[in-house]
Amino acid sequence: MRGWQLRRSADGGRHVDVGVYGDYAFVNRGYTAGLDASGRWQEGRTPFDLSARTVRLRVLVDRTSVEMFVDDGRYAHSTVVFPDRPTPAWPCSPSTGRPCSGTW
Repeated sequence: MRGWQLRRSADGGRHVDVGVYGDYAFVNRGYTAGLDASGRWQEGRTPFDLSARTVRLRVLVDRTSVEMFVDDGRYAHSTVVFPDRPTPAWPCSPSTGRPCSGTW
């Protein structure tokens, strides 16, 4: 998996995850407060070509939304999030130990 945790609370219990895992790109807001009590609509997924050696992700974050564009807009994710207040939009914590910007 390649990805980040965004809008992370001080205790780490609330965050939005974005990235690529296996054959899909994702935005997961399941670790934030939300309106979907069923849990069915917490993660958005789009296909990812496993033979690709790199992926370009552009992630935009503001107070209550996260948008992710995969490979220059081939796929797009947009979601409303409900972070703890106050929670900084950034910094992120990359799951791979790599910098938070760049092309993988």
